Amino acid sequence: MNERGLSVTVDHLGKFVDSEDVANERTEECIQTIEMISKEKLDSQVSLKMTSLGLDIDRTLVVKNMTSILDTAEKYNIMVTIDFVKS
Repeated sequence: MNERGLSVTVDHLGKFVDSEDVANERTEECIQTIEMISKEKLDSQVSLKMTSLGLDIDRTLVVKNMTSILDTAEKYNIMVTIDFVKS
């Protein structure tokens, strides 16, 4: 799509993770996506749901995971958007 002049958003929108291990896996997936966007020099950003990173499990967990993602995004100058829907 970049070849057509379009920017792309990669959505990591898993919901309602109930395991710390799964939340950490989702975090690593987001980090790998950011690294790949940078490596391939794509015109892209990442969108995520904090519930997929452990928001419903533990506040400390989601803060740790978001910090890891945002630190990586800042390093590579990749924008991250947070998809949040109040239910």
